[in-house]
Amino acid sequence: MTTEKKLQVLVVEDDRDTAFTISRLLAKQFSAETDLALDIATAKEFLSKKTYDIVTLDYQLPDGDGLGLLKEIIAAGGHTRAIIITGHGDEQVAAMAFQAGASGYVVKDARMATMLRDTFDKALASIDLAEARTNLADSREELELIAETVPMLIARISRDERYMYVNKKYADMFGLDPEWFVGKHVSEVLGTEYFEQIKPRMEEALEGKSVTYESVVPTQSGKRTLRRILIPKKDEYGRVTDYFSFEEDISEDRRVESERGRDREMFACVMETSPVGIGILDRDGNMIFVNNACADILGVGKEQLTGMSYDDPLWRRLTLEGQPFPLEETAYEKVKRTGQPVYGSLQSLQVTGGQRKAVSINASPVKEASGEFEGIVLTFEDIDVRMRAEAELKAERDLSRLLMETSPVGICVTDTEGSLTFANRRAEEILGLKKDEITRRHYQDPLFKHTTVEGEPLPVEELPLSLIKATGGPVYDVRHGIEQPGGVRRIISVNAAPILDAEGRFQGGIATFDDITDRVRDIEELKRAQEDLRRVNEELDGYAHTVSHDLRTPLSAMNLSNSMAKDALADIHDENARNEMAENIWTIDRNLDRAYALIDGLLSLAVAGHEPKEVEQVDIADCVRDILAERDNDITEKRVKVNIDQEMGTITAHPLQIYQVFSNMVGNAITHNDSPEPVMSLKYSGKDSEDAHRYTICDNGPGIPEEHLDKIFTPFFKGGNGADTGIGLSIVKKIVEVYGGSIRAYNDGGACFEFTIKDFVTH
Repeated sequence: MTTEKKLQVLVVEDDRDTAFTISRLLAKQFSAETDLALDIATAKEFLSKKTYDIVTLDYQLPDGDGLGLLKEIIAAGGHTRAIIITGHGDEQVAAMAFQAGASGYVVKDARMATMLRDTFDKALASIDLAEARTNLADSREELELIAETVPMLIARISRDERYMYVNKKYADMFGLDPEWFVGKHVSEVLGTEYFEQIKPRMEEALEGKSVTYESVVPTQSGKRTLRRILIPKKDEYGRVTDYFSFEEDISEDRRVESERGRDREMFACVMETSPVGIGILDRDGNMIFVNNACADILGVGKEQLTGMSYDDPLWRRLTLEGQPFPLEETAYEKVKRTGQPVYGSLQSLQVTGGQRKAVSINASPVKEASGEFEGIVLTFEDIDVRMRAEAELKAERDLSRLLMETSPVGICVTDTEGSLTFANRRAEEILGLKKDEITRRHYQDPLFKHTTVEGEPLPVEELPLSLIKATGGPVYDVRHGIEQPGGVRRIISVNAAPILDAEGRFQGGIATFDDITDRVRDIEELKRAQEDLRRVNEELDGYAHTVSHDLRTPLSAMNLSNSMAKDALADIHDENARNEMAENIWTIDRNLDRAYALIDGLLSLAVAGHEPKEVEQVDIADCVRDILAERDNDITEKRVKVNIDQEMGTITAHPLQIYQVFSNMVGNAITHNDSPEPVMSLKYSGKDSEDAHRYTICDNGPGIPEEHLDKIFTPFFKGGNGADTGIGLSIVKKIVEVYGGSIRAYNDGGACFEFTIKDFVTH
């Protein structure tokens, strides 16, 4: 804040512990004075009596949600800022909050303390910004006065190409009043034909570029030549909102000299920022200008180069082969002698103290209006860079061909006419032909016998390579049949994309394809299974969100309190007490992290329909060791003997889902084992005939009552154990089913569970 008064904050939060913790944090971090409201009604009473700088709003309150109160606060105007605090972590809630005018959005999770501090800092900055904007408005009238008095034509154009403002000089050029222009489309003022000519320039400005150009504008007094400078206007987020057009009428002769100076200055700026090396020699051959790129290429400073003559002894000129380069063959001498440009003069250049570089030089004469020779402009290109680029391009092409050749899927490439020009080894296997037999045919060749998946003739226009040529875009997973020369019919899945040149012209196509004959499934059965899964996922989604919200509020209060305890560590002078408190804080942090991870995992499982969006190779032995380490206290206390196979396999899956499966299984085997000498065994049987990983986990406890064996996987079934939530085994069942597996329970000297999990294949 820019004033010395204390920050006034209203905390609207239905959980008292969280409310008081937020209040203490704000008092400590921002010296804020806070009032607490546990519901919307109390909050409105406070707001009717007092003005607050910032209001924090819980999303879910006993008598409504925070968004409604947020809208009322924003509608009231003023500098009050509102911050939404919620336990949901829902992107839709965040979007609605910001659309309603919230200054920030904080989730009740492990990052809450940090997010709350950062969000308050930003809210305070926005209050200062609003005050600054009020002051800025006071000076707008002065700026408009300046715009009316400067000797330039000024217009402001919106993103939809309509006038927002013109000064009087601009309006006078058309013989109209300035107010007439406001809201008019540019084409309505300048004419459709001229508008189409300058539209690309306007689009550049709206993309954030400063644009300078000259154009002939039709006006009531005839055509006028204008130099235009388009300057984009951006908001505080860097987005272009509109642009200003500053224009000068250069039609009259009296402006010629001033325009020449301005052109030279602008030309110098362009040359200075050019990525190409540029140097200018005067009529005597002395270097009067070099840009940064030129100095970088030659490896010496601009000060040393400026003033040097082209024939200065400090220059060392050699051919690319290392022989002396004749002075009369230099670009300067050739251009001065012939009066014509020189292109691609190749030589090695070195200035004493600089690095030797192979360069390509272009040179062009600069002449007075009378045609008299005035000097030369040289451009330098570092050939070393180009040669390296060409070598890298060749290496990339070689690598691309190697990757294509060793690809596990078939790859074919066609030219513009559709003739096959490349086929890899896998394409040979799928098509049943040798490369030289493939690459001398057209992709529509009857030899391939293209059919639909059902075996009907497939029209050539429906082939993937026909589709990409017709549409100009890629196609994916186009399935059809082909027949190998021996009569074996295959079903293939094809992805194809056009090969385009720099101008977007079709140059051919590339197709990747794989044999999916053995993977074609009954589509209707798959749809039914997906519908069943969708319905079950919806049930879990509702449950997961409810549990998440109910758990996040107390966890967030604990997290905030623990964060404040961290801040208080420095005030404890007794080292033993400080170390003990630090250990307790670390223990709370670790368990809070695990609690948040489990909540987030449950939400992700529900919202994603249990199918993982990202997978990796999960080492099951490492996963189980982590779980046993986490439960070491329980294992030690109950003196459980643990027998696990050393080799447990590696599964392609989401790590959190695999953790949930094995954590629930191991936890059950430890918790429900009442044997005097408890034993838990976990065995891995490798992959079965259906390519699924098979595991068995058993204990030597009392076992599962027979009447419960068919119920224990039902959500919330507790089986008489009040300490159990009744959801663990149902989650395990859902996860293994997502991975194409199954699970069953039986008794064999104790409770046993046998389950399978397949590697997840992303689509």
